[in-house]
Formats: sequence, structure tokens, C-alpha cells
Amino acid sequence: MDQDGCLTLVSKLDGEDLYLVLDEVEDGAVSARMTDSGQAIYRLEIRYLGTRCGSRCGMGVISIRLPNESASELDISWWIS
Repeated sequence: MDQDGCLTLVSKLDGEDLYLVLDEVEDGAVSARMTDSGQAIYRLEIRYLGTRCGSRCGMGVISIRLPNESASELDISWWIS
């Protein structure tokens, strides 16, 4: 725990851990910092994207990115049909 009372994630997230962190981000219960500078990130964009190509074809992705950035920081598979 650091001087602000925060725990730093040091391992790779996978499986249901990603959904737990996403829930916490959406609820405002967690924050993020830049790796290189340690500067707090006050806003993240969360996008729910879905594509259908038929009744049993398609996929959805939850995309998290920094504002004004074109590349996603984290993509989570949401659904596949």
C-alpha cells in the first residue's frame, strides 16, 4: 500500500479479474496512474462495441482507452455468438 492508501497491481489480469476491475472502474472505486510518471489518470473512456453478421454470428468487445488516444489500453471480450 502506498502513501495514498492504494494498492498497485503488479500482475497480469485475466479471466474474471478483468470484469471485476471493469466494474470497479465504472463505479469509480479504483483509479489509474501512468506507469512512467505515476501521474493520476482522471478520465477513461469505456466503449461497448458489438458487431453482428447474422443470427448466430458476431462478437462484442469492451474497450478502455485514455481520452484523445486512438489505441485501446485494454480490450475485454464481452460476448461471442
